[in-house]
Amino acid sequence: MNTRDREIALAKLEARTVRDGCWVWLGGKVRGYGQVHMPPIGHKPARSWSAHRLSWEVHRGSIPPWMLVCHRCDNPSCWNPDHLFLGTNADNVRDGRAKGRGPGYSKSVMNMQKAEMIRRMWGKDGIDKHEIASRLNLSWAQVHDVIAGRTWQLGP
Repeated sequence: MNTRDREIALAKLEARTVRDGCWVWLGGKVRGYGQVHMPPIGHKPARSWSAHRLSWEVHRGSIPPWMLVCHRCDNPSCWNPDHLFLGTNADNVRDGRAKGRGPGYSKSVMNMQKAEMIRRMWGKDGIDKHEIASRLNLSWAQVHDVIAGRTWQLGP
């Protein structure tokens, strides 16, 4: 990435807030991942980038083929290069299992009582998802899924 392209990318990546060390993307998102529309960069055409992948390219260099840019923090909207690492799909799956992400790999057993606590902590108390996960020994994904209504929904 040449200097001009790097400056354009850094200007686009300014949309953030810092929360728990994460540089949280404030713009558009797809499945929780920040999206950045970029003009052509080097040999690459104009396109949308995931903010964390663009951040890697700007701060660390090219992403080798078949490699993922993974999050140490488990926050898909984070693009802090210190929270990112390169890995294969298998590396990402192992990392997720170790952190309680993914089906059947919960850090702690979820139940309706915990789901209600999550909704209260998030809604009334305004506590961050990462903090809720830490307090209840749950993964960020478990907390997020309850808040998003994907799991442990209240009855009709």
